[in-house]
Amino acid sequence: MPNHLKETINKLKERGGNIKGEALLSDIEALTKIRDKKSVDIVLENMREMGEKIDLKEIKSSEWYPEYLLSSFIIVSYQFLGLTEKDIFEWGRTATKVSFIAKIILRHLVSIDKAFEECSNYWRKNYDFGNLVPVEMNSKDKYAVVRITDYLSDPLICTFHAGYFKGILEFILPSEKIEIKEERCIHRGDSYHEYLISWGEKE
Repeated sequence: MPNHLKETINKLKERGGNIKGEALLSDIEALTKIRDKKSVDIVLENMREMGEKIDLKEIKSSEWYPEYLLSSFIIVSYQFLGLTEKDIFEWGRTATKVSFIAKIILRHLVSIDKAFEECSNYWRKNYDFGNLVPVEMNSKDKYAVVRITDYLSDPLICTFHAGYFKGILEFILPSEKIEIKEERCIHRGDSYHEYLISWGEKE
């Protein structure tokens, strides 16, 4: 077992913060969509060998669980399944398709403007730390800027979040071509993560 991987997980654990059980379960389930159930089992087994047990049957949707479990699961998946950053992005995007909470909430977000206004509330339903801040919305030029504050994890999680944002926007703007770019990042020396979201009609 790579020592650096265990060290990374220990650092994530020290940072604290919790995620809702439903979000944890749906994000893990999404791996079965881009790979298969066997892949999930491989990751869970490797985590157990590092002393990090995730029993999916014991996780309850409405309860809080340490966020590092999800970040660790993604990092271990990248290490042992040979995933690419493109895979991680698609994983985040797919997570919105299997999340029960996402589907319920997004039914009420009938416009990009409404989604922009409600993004902080949506974040707080899934995380008890950090925040998703609406920074700028330009409906005319078809772009928006959102910021994640007080969230220090791993660069792979930045990619996962970018994919997740795209998945959410695809619910609201199914006929549009959506692009996501992380323009600022804590891992590049910035004090927060900032994403530029743009959309336009598909060719």
